[in-house]
Formats: sequence, structure tokens, C-alpha cells
Amino acid sequence: MTVPAPGLGPLVAFELHVQRREFLAWLAALVFLLLTLGYGASGVVELVSDRGPVPRAAPWAIAQAMAGVTAFGQVITAMIAATTVLRDVGTRTQGLILATPLPWPRYLLGRFLGTLAVLGLIYLMIPAGLVAGFALGDPAAVGQWRAADILLPLALLVVPTVVLVAAVFFAAGARSGGFAVILLVGIGLIALWQTGLSLERRGLAAGPWLDPFGNAVVAHLTRDWDATMRATVPVPWTGLVLRHRAAWLGLALAVLAWTLRNERPLTDNRDRPITYSQERLTMTTNPALSEGVSANTNDD
Repeated sequence: MTVPAPGLGPLVAFELHVQRREFLAWLAALVFLLLTLGYGASGVVELVSDRGPVPRAAPWAIAQAMAGVTAFGQVITAMIAATTVLRDVGTRTQGLILATPLPWPRYLLGRFLGTLAVLGLIYLMIPAGLVAGFALGDPAAVGQWRAADILLPLALLVVPTVVLVAAVFFAAGARSGGFAVILLVGIGLIALWQTGLSLERRGLAAGPWLDPFGNAVVAHLTRDWDATMRATVPVPWTGLVLRHRAAWLGLALAVLAWTLRNERPLTDNRDRPITYSQERLTMTTNPALSEGVSANTNDD
């Protein structure tokens, strides 16, 4: 009797169950919560450079704070996303997975969606910390704020950045099976981020587009604002911001689609690349072929 392959739901639930026991996930959520709580409630934690007299809850200040924490947190995103697939190599369970009727693309997609769910819960600590901090802080220093001032940066800065970085590092882990490629990808993203910020400070139009995290876009749109505008004017979340985020999200989806192809390289314990294909699964899932191989081995 053929056992049907599980759908995406059990795979996502499995990843959530595994990450629930990971110390790194809990630590990341706690760090995000404490950073944003400290910023919102007092002046001890400062997340916005050159804020000056601008209230902590001003739309510009909230956008800068959320963008900064998100950029800082991509180290955590990389570690969680990359280790999701490397875990199978380290625990030597990839052979068991390949011996099941579960399609490899579905398996990877389920693990990726589970990773995104974990990261989503972690990054929700950013708005949660801000809201709690603003409620606890001095109203004169916090200022007036609206829910949209937090939700818009969350939707247009935090979420696209997390999806992009998770997809890139997940692909690096799934396709290479080693930390060397993951490290190179991380260096490349940081280089793009810093280059984009540097070019934006020099007034070059290419700067915002090179920054995958979106910090340079916000800086570009508000570079000529004085303290009064920063304290009162909402950040224009249209035009350049939407085009920039759509472009980088499109890249993330393209990387994910490439990762979900049938061919997938893993590594054995000697870090030699091994490429499994859907055709090779026939040997492990077809009893007749397996018996034939065993018979030939015994004859030798």
C-alpha cells in the first residue's frame, strides 16, 4: 500500500516544533523586544542616529528605528534560514528523506515556509516592543503616534527584508550544503547594504537601489527634511519605496523558485558535493529495483 506524501501543513508544523526548542530563536525575540522597548520607553537605548529633538514616536523616527533593527537582525535571519536545511546534513537525515515518496521541492518549500513563520514571530517583537515602550514612556518625549506609523514600515521594510534574506540564505544552504557559500552570501549582502548607504550619502541615485534592506531608500526620501518635518510629516511609502521593495521581492521569489528545482546538491561527511535527482529516487522507492540491486551484489 502506497503511503501518501504529507502536504505543506505538517512540514511547516514540524519546523515550528523544531525551532521552538532552539535557544537562538528565543534569544532573538527577546533581544528585539528589549531593544525596541528600551527605545520607546526611555532615552537609554537610541536606535536613530542624529534624531535630535524629534520625538521617539515620530513617523520618521519609527521608520528609522525599525529599519535599523531589521538590518541588525539579518545576522539572526541568516543563521535560522541557513541552518534549517543544513540541519539535515548535520544529523544525517537527508537519506531518510530521499527514501520517501515526499517530493523534494515540496519538502524544501514546507521547510522554508516554516522558517518564515518562525522569523515572523520573532520580528513581531519589534512592533510589540515599540507599542509597549511608547505606552510606558514619557508622553512629552514620545509624542503622538498612529498605528499606521508602525504598520507601514513593518509591511514595507521589515517583511520584504526578512523574506529576501531568508530566501537567499535558505537557497545557499540548500544548494551548497556548506558554510563557505553561506558566508560569501552574507558578505555580499552586507557589501551591497553599505555600498547603497554610501552612495546615497553622496547623492547618487543608484544608492537606494543597491541597498537590499531599504534603509537607503528611507534616507534618500527624507534627506532634505529638517527637524520639524521629521517630527510631523509621514514618510512617503509610495513610488520609490514600492518599486524598490517589489524589485527585491521579485529577486527573492526567483531565488526561491531556483531552489525548488528537482536537482539539489547536498554534501556528505567529507564535504564532497552530491547531487540527487528525482530519477535517483526511483531506486529507493521502487522495491523491484532495490531487490535487483541486492541480488546483483550477492552474486558478486
